[in-house]
Amino acid sequence: MHSIAIDPRVFEHAPDYSRCVFTIQVPDTASAPEMLAEALRRHAGSIGSCRYVNDRIAEWEGIFHAVGINPNRYPPSLKSLVKRCRSGKSLPYVNDLVAIMNLASLMLRQPCGADDLDKVGNELLLRPADGDEAFVPLGAKDLVETPDPGEIVYVDNTNKNVLCRRFIWRNGHLSRLTEHTSKLAFNVDIASGNSFLALEARILIPRLFWDLMRADAKYHLLNAQNPRVEIDM
Repeated sequence: MHSIAIDPRVFEHAPDYSRCVFTIQVPDTASAPEMLAEALRRHAGSIGSCRYVNDRIAEWEGIFHAVGINPNRYPPSLKSLVKRCRSGKSLPYVNDLVAIMNLASLMLRQPCGADDLDKVGNELLLRPADGDEAFVPLGAKDLVETPDPGEIVYVDNTNKNVLCRRFIWRNGHLSRLTEHTSKLAFNVDIASGNSFLALEARILIPRLFWDLMRADAKYHLLNAQNPRVEIDM
């Protein structure tokens, strides 16, 4: 059993913020890497002509300012992804699950993240940092950082390991998705109170995982009115 929640203090600065959480059991059947790689290339190429993605980035920069994060120094993950695509750089194909995460972010024009549930404790919480948590940046397994007190972090409360720093800025190494991941929590973060965006995610994410992996995705919505969900996997 896992509890996934958002601390009420987050909504004091971002009252319209919501997180779509999808829990997924990865089957043993093979995925479709060729189809996935082609879809990733196609959508990465189309992001340059998308104008409204700039509005989505601006919404996240507004939230970053509200919670005390400098978005120029620490850009929201969506901005970094879009910037990479617009520069013509290809997205690295780390594994199928990471590719689906990047593809979903490109298709939804929303920041997405995911964590291997076998690598975390029973309580995952988005909250202001105490300042004594530990963060191992993605790809830097020998580096341990300490978040600033009050910084918004997504943390494994069982052992105080930070899964993502500065709201949606950078993911951690310890809960990363690998080719051995068998169950995960997949997040789509929405800055505005636009319910259509959550509906779009609710339709797209299960379709992607079913079409590419024959995996079922169960949907949960976290917001100011419903800040906690219990997951039994």
